[in-house]
Amino acid sequence: VQVTGSTSTSSTQLISLSQSPTSTMQKGKAQITFETPAFLSMDEFATIEIGVLIGGSKRLATFRFEYMPNIIGDAIVKDFFPATIYADEDLELFITLRNIARLSF
Repeated sequence: VQVTGSTSTSSTQLISLSQSPTSTMQKGKAQITFETPAFLSMDEFATIEIGVLIGGSKRLATFRFEYMPNIIGDAIVKDFFPATIYADEDLELFITLRNIARLSF
């Protein structure tokens, strides 16, 4: 897992990976957990890239992540979209949390 801003790049390791027993090389379901590293750029958004090596070929999933202040207590999800994703779709995930405020630069 790599986090990139305009002036810095940081890497972190997966904390956990769980995969559906019915997953194949063509389709599957998995859940990964990682802790985002400290973000040293002054950018509002970072690019997070998750890479895996499959048969000698690197596959990447990339998404933009908005860094927020530290959350006090458990994160409280207000809403999220989409609720479902299909095998051939790109994932763009939107989550709204209630118990944190935006950063001010």
